[in-house]
Amino acid sequence: MDWWFTLFFYVTIVSRFCSDFDEKLKKGFHKYLEIRGIKASTTNFLHEYMINKDSREYMGWLSNLKQFIEAWIEKELVILRKLLYTETRSF
Repeated sequence: MDWWFTLFFYVTIVSRFCSDFDEKLKKGFHKYLEIRGIKASTTNFLHEYMINKDSREYMGWLSNLKQFIEAWIEKELVILRKLLYTETRSF
């Protein structure tokens, strides 16, 4: 589990703010990951996956919101139709 935290830390923190770190620190951290068997391709894949995951979650949220609003509108239209129907029959 320790290596997963290290990889997560790298992908979320180091890759985003890499330019702010000292070159020796970056090389040392890369060496540490390499010793642990974590390749650059793995971290690149996880970084892309996290970016895509955020996008997929946002699109899912928007889809759910759209469905909620459509269902609410349909419900309100049914109520409105009933009201209009009863009012026209009372005349």
